Amino acid sequence: SITVSTPGTYTVTQTVNGCLSPAGSGTAAPLNTTIAMPTVTVVDNCGSSVLTAGSFTGSLLWSNGAATPDITVTAGGTYTVTQTINGCTGSTAGSGVAAPKVIPSAPNVEVINNCGNSVLTASGFTGTLLWSNGATTASITVNAEGTYTVTQTINGCTSETGTGVAAPKAIP
Repeated sequence: SITVSTPGTYTVTQTVNGCLSPAGSGTAAPLNTTIAMPTVTVVDNCGSSVLTAGSFTGSLLWSNGAATPDITVTAGGTYTVTQTINGCTGSTAGSGVAAPKVIPSAPNVEVINNCGNSVLTASGFTGTLLWSNGATTASITVNAEGTYTVTQTINGCTSETGTGVAAPKAIP
């Protein structure tokens, strides 16, 4: 047997005891094995990254097993994608590096209930704060009882809420 990469008609003969056989022939039509590498773009979001394949015409296969043009991943790392056209898979994979942004932890809230007001103080934060009453300071003083929440934002990512319950003592 022979392996060819150029299309065409190929012939073969055999010689047995000095006698040459008539030629046998076969037509080779190899598939195009020059399959382009897909491009990959990456968008890193809070808690996940979206990788998108581009410049492809065939079917795709990502290193995580997905077969879609876009994948969303929560783990950082390098992801690769190959394309298959007419049963032939490209030998070179496109790749992208995912680096999801970290979602910050919720701030802790300490509440001190005074006579006529409550002071709520956030701790355990390094980002910017936003309280449910619109304040952006580390401590707020409120006169009304109720539940107050606070979030922190770091690099555009917002935490879950920290919660404190204000219950000001009544002034006699």
